[in-house]
Amino acid sequence: MNMFFRLTALAGLLAIAGQTFAVEDITRADQIPVLKEETQHATVSERVTSRFTRSHYRQFDLDQAFSAKNL
Repeated sequence: MNMFFRLTALAGLLAIAGQTFAVEDITRADQIPVLKEETQHATVSERVTSRFTRSHYRQFDLDQAFSAKNL
C-alpha cells in the first residue's frame, strides 16, 4: 500500500509538472501560426497517392468485357 501511494503521488507530481511547462493556449486569431508548404510534403503526398493506388482499390483490367458488365 505504501508503494502504491508513493507511485500515485509521483505520477501526480509529474502530471502537474508537465502542465506547468506546457505551451500557452492560443486564445486569439492572430496567435495562430501561418503554415507553409515544406519540402517533405511533396514526397509524402506522392507516397500516399501511390499507396492508395496500389493497395486500396482492387486491381482489375479495364477492357471491353469489363465495360459490358457495367452497362
